[in-house]
Amino acid sequence: MTDHLRTSTAGPARPGLLEGRRAAHRRGGRRAAAVMATGTVILAFTAACGGTTTPTPRPTPTTPASVSAKPSPTGPLTSAGTAGATKVTVTETEFVIKLSRNTFTPGIYTFVTQNAGHVTHALRIEGPGLHEATTKDLAPGESEDLTVTLQPGTYELDCPVDNHESLGMKLDITVS
Repeated sequence: MTDHLRTSTAGPARPGLLEGRRAAHRRGGRRAAAVMATGTVILAFTAACGGTTTPTPRPTPTTPASVSAKPSPTGPLTSAGTAGATKVTVTETEFVIKLSRNTFTPGIYTFVTQNAGHVTHALRIEGPGLHEATTKDLAPGESEDLTVTLQPGTYELDCPVDNHESLGMKLDITVS
């Protein structure tokens, strides 16, 4: 009964050809199963980690001349100078931004941004003379200094990570 499998109408039987094809088919099936298993594991891991806490990559804005980002001593060093700047501590948690002061006059300010929350946050400042000044994404416990020159007017401070701004991480300050 297996003889008809080993012969073809095109010529004499070639012993072992069918076994070689079956082996190749089994290997291909094993590869497909391995790829599917790997995909399933990755999918399960991603779902278990809770995708809502992973920040969506966002483009890095261009930084105007009046802005410098300088990580705090716990982060990498930069050559940005902040001498003479007024320090403002910014504490970010889920989903609130708190400032150490609420009155501002024109001048140079260093916003010492601290992520005291459990998910990634960042600080973005927009207003007169500033298109967009932003810290890097800060993991829980990280901090970074953001030095800007504030002119008279209203500035918006928010967290640009995912939908944090719409969840309440936004406030306005007035410089006068």
